[in-house]
Amino acid sequence: MFDGWKCCSVHYWHLHSCALKNSFNHGSRRKHRTWTSVRKLFNLAAETFQTFRELLPTAGVNRVFGLLDLLRAYNGKTDVANLTIDLRIALDELLPIIDTAEYMGLVDVQQGDISLTDLGKKALSGKIPERKKLVHDRLVGLEPFADVLRIVHEKKQLSRFELARFVSSKYGYTTDLPTIVNVIISWGVFTGLFRYDGQSESLLPREAPR
Repeated sequence: MFDGWKCCSVHYWHLHSCALKNSFNHGSRRKHRTWTSVRKLFNLAAETFQTFRELLPTAGVNRVFGLLDLLRAYNGKTDVANLTIDLRIALDELLPIIDTAEYMGLVDVQQGDISLTDLGKKALSGKIPERKKLVHDRLVGLEPFADVLRIVHEKKQLSRFELARFVSSKYGYTTDLPTIVNVIISWGVFTGLFRYDGQSESLLPREAPR
């Protein structure tokens, strides 16, 4: 199967990597020009990747909530290019986290600016159980989690291999598949969508409360 998703992803990350290299090859006196260059490349890459942005999550729980905490330090809104320059975070590490947070409705990205959504603010202000509930309610209606949850309840058990095969058949093959499978499992377990048995490497329905 032609990996169109991956081909576009490669182009997307390549543009951002180029921007990152440019940003650190300039001194502080050229910071404004570098910031403008990074932002233009960010916008160009985002337009190229727009068709595929809604596909699949590729960042886990800790990284996404770490991003939300970081945005809170910026009063809820900042520029993506600003984050990479000021915090020296590699774009190819930061952007999958941003994409996952945006996919879950926790942040909004417009023209290179990233801001917390109302859902993101609520998740940050709540304690762990409240965070889990908020994200759980979001994921039950969001693909691929909705389909995975349905399959787990129908089959009573879904192996890691079967999950990977399902994701590949529905969304197309990508070399990021192992990461995507891990991320689906981590978010599903964190929010209580399903359980995971490490011995059988399978997703299981949640136990009914006693």
